[in-house]
Amino acid sequence: MTSEEAKKEALDDASSYGSRTLEGSTEAAALPETETQLPTQDPEKALSEKDAPPPGPMDPRSFPDGGVKAWLVVFGAFCCLFVSFGWINCIGVFQDYYQTTLLRQYSPSTISWIVSLETFMMFLGGPVVGSLYDNYGPRYVLLFGSFMHVFGLMMTSLATEYYQFILAQGICSPIGASFIFFPAVSTVSTWFFRRRALAIGVVASGSSLGGVIFPIFTQRLIPRIGFPWTIRAAAFLIFGLLVIANLTVRSRLPPTRKPFDLKKFVKPFSESTYLLLLISSFFVFFGIFLPFTFIQLQAQANGMSVNLASYLLAILNAASIFGRTIPGYFADRYGRFNAIIIINFFCAIILLALWLPSRGNAAIIVFAALYGFASGGFVSMVPACVAQISDVREIGIRTGTLMATTTSYKKPQIIHTSTLRIPPPPPQPLSPAMDETFTLLPLHLDPTSKAISAPSLPSHTALATELTALNALHRSLLTLDSTNPGLVPPPPLPLNPKRSAQIQKMREQGNQSFKKSTPASALEAIRLYSYGVEMALQRPPFEPAAIVKDEVAVLMANRAQAHMSVQQWAEGAADARTSVEMKRGGNAKAWWRRGKCLCEMGRWEDAKAWVAEGLEVEGNDGELKELMGEIVARGERSRDGGK
Repeated sequence: MTSEEAKKEALDDASSYGSRTLEGSTEAAALPETETQLPTQDPEKALSEKDAPPPGPMDPRSFPDGGVKAWLVVFGAFCCLFVSFGWINCIGVFQDYYQTTLLRQYSPSTISWIVSLETFMMFLGGPVVGSLYDNYGPRYVLLFGSFMHVFGLMMTSLATEYYQFILAQGICSPIGASFIFFPAVSTVSTWFFRRRALAIGVVASGSSLGGVIFPIFTQRLIPRIGFPWTIRAAAFLIFGLLVIANLTVRSRLPPTRKPFDLKKFVKPFSESTYLLLLISSFFVFFGIFLPFTFIQLQAQANGMSVNLASYLLAILNAASIFGRTIPGYFADRYGRFNAIIIINFFCAIILLALWLPSRGNAAIIVFAALYGFASGGFVSMVPACVAQISDVREIGIRTGTLMATTTSYKKPQIIHTSTLRIPPPPPQPLSPAMDETFTLLPLHLDPTSKAISAPSLPSHTALATELTALNALHRSLLTLDSTNPGLVPPPPLPLNPKRSAQIQKMREQGNQSFKKSTPASALEAIRLYSYGVEMALQRPPFEPAAIVKDEVAVLMANRAQAHMSVQQWAEGAADARTSVEMKRGGNAKAWWRRGKCLCEMGRWEDAKAWVAEGLEVEGNDGELKELMGEIVARGERSRDGGK
């Protein structure tokens, strides 16, 4: 680029900057006149190296808009959002875990206060953190946040009581996350002017990546190394990324210390542009995260498998990575407010036209990808819009106030499989041989003749035959008294062979499906075993109860094994316990399966007591003895890790 071209480009920037100042709609409008006013002399002469004064720190020409230092700040801020907002995205995992293990004695609503406080405390501190940032810069604010976040997680790994989780995970850790999140977003605005939306979008994508990694990270590690060491592993990862953030996140402008003034917290509300942005953001944030909460629920209600539905949130967050970066590039070229308006319209269109009427798997998956992209674009654009209408020296308090006002009101709605069940889809039609149902019919007993009839039912040959046999049996029983001790009633009716054959067929087909060793086939096996259990429980009352118990015991033990294959430990434990209740002795597999489920859930003492009882009933069963050794070893490792 020649010197003449450079002068021309600078003149264009200066001219556009001056026009925006006159309109009062940009960041420069909020700056002092002495720092933004260009020299009144001839522009060509003003741009000469000899006569032009150096641009002030608020002059758009002084923003680097790139370079090693600026992009290092972006990388450090990316790490900040990964460990703060990204960590908050995995709160649903802890809701499930606490309900089934550490805090199972508390109600789901009580436990949800822990994870709700995380979101609330993180955004509530926005104005305070922003004020501290404006007065002292990001260095000390980040250091304090890093300590609080990591310390809170380490204390969470040691917690055993409800109040300890509230203090460590619900208050201490999110306060630290708040002191990490807001300085990161605010600092980037001091380094970028023309490419600000793109830079903030790259930073915001860190929270999306954290939302993909942290839930998988915790769900996979808890069954392997236990809850305490999983939390510590996450804390060590967060600590490493925060070291990078503390070394790279630096503000371009020196902080300006000002005395505490309560008016500065309410001053932004007196500006119409800021107030309109805040109100509009409030209503968008009010509904934008609802699909994140209910998309799995809706997908399963429409027939999507549990395994596939579990990936929908990962698809949403992964698409959000692109949604937080690509729109920022175009927003810098065509206007940030123009871009955020288009993004919001796109969100509304796909919600009304794609999500609500969608029924098939393909439509819901496409919606998840598109909505993740669109919602990510809005979330990343809000800080850029705040910076555009704000004095960059007050960006901390103005961004913090808006985020606290628009997002901290929301208590997240946690959908967890242990307490909320999706109504199963209508069962597939069975074959004609399996479609026969057995219904209890209303019968009438004549008080005089003691005859049994079915007057409310239409006449049928098979029904008449059954009633004749039933009346013969009834008359024989009536004549059985002490005066005729030698009279023996006829034998009871035999078991219905068709029902026994159908129950056996359900069990065999379930076993065949389970042997395919895929998640879908395991769920099909669960469905078939469930049909068998229903058939067994609907046997007529005159059939022996022992037969029903044996059939239910076998089917429940098999269904527990199918649940275990897809890591549904709570369901497997419940089915295995029912199997043992139906058949206590000679049922070592059911004893083993419940003990294994309790072990995988981290309930070491319960598992140990259960297997010990199983050994007393079943004798020295080899598998139960081996499982006892595993439980003792894993429990000791967990306790050692908890010290």
